[in-house]
Amino acid sequence: MARPTKSPRLAGLLIGVLGTGGAFVVQYGLVRDAGATVAATVTYVVPVASTLAGVLILGESPRWNEPAGTLVILIGAALSQLGATDPPARTTAVESAEVVTLPALDRHAEHSHPLG
Repeated sequence: MARPTKSPRLAGLLIGVLGTGGAFVVQYGLVRDAGATVAATVTYVVPVASTLAGVLILGESPRWNEPAGTLVILIGAALSQLGATDPPARTTAVESAEVVTLPALDRHAEHSHPLG
């Protein structure tokens, strides 16, 4: 079997790094700005977009279950947004962290040794 040359390897690396990295940045930004519910809803729309692209670009013929599935996805996405509130206020980990105080450890006290 022939080994891939440098060009396909580089293309695969670029697609992996840029595609996955770009998707991660976009998804993280979406979660930060709109909340997790909206971000999850976006992932449900991917099969709808790919089916539509298959029909429009590749000339595929959809079967009955594909439009039915699309309808279920879109209704579910709409229902998940009912009663949704504004995204939570942006805070940093330092702002939202609780202060925890620990008892001081006195190594020289009489009662500090478990056997003493």
